[in-house]
Amino acid sequence: MRYDLHMVYHPLDNLADPAFPPGIRVRPYARGEDDESALEVANAAFADVRDFAAVTLEDFRHWIGSPSFRDHLSFVALDAQEMVGLCLCTVGEGRADLIGRRDGTIDSYCVRRHYRQRGVGLALLLTSLQAFQRAGLESATLDTATHNPTEAIRLYQQAGFREAWRWITFGKEMGSETSIAKHRL
Repeated sequence: MRYDLHMVYHPLDNLADPAFPPGIRVRPYARGEDDESALEVANAAFADVRDFAAVTLEDFRHWIGSPSFRDHLSFVALDAQEMVGLCLCTVGEGRADLIGRRDGTIDSYCVRRHYRQRGVGLALLLTSLQAFQRAGLESATLDTATHNPTEAIRLYQQAGFREAWRWITFGKEMGSETSIAKHRL
């Protein structure tokens, strides 16, 4: 059993300016050029998350090839030439009709373990939120686990996100398979 949160930043105003630590720079995600490094960062960063399964390059490229992926809203953090973090974002067409506002999603967001707790993550997140605002989006959403070992919820709250709802995931071992059911609270 685990709990997950859906968090919202609405309206996108009063955004703090990103402050990257010395030596760290940020730039927009470059599809094709950044794919392998981004996949490596994501697989390494999420390796300590329960139930995580490494993503293949083929699956990753399929996901960033989707119509909802937005290069101009997605950013990478670099230390010299090494990618140390990423914030990959999507905008679901038709979502505005469902929720009544133009909304972007922080879809895949992570920082390499040895760069955490140095301000890279918050600055990277704020960089994407400012891009959302410039693009005319009114809100941002993300999903996170309450048991996240990096204490990401605190960082999201510091950036301006608030819990909108939570859901619980139940699982039961059934031989070699696991049955999972999700319920929104």
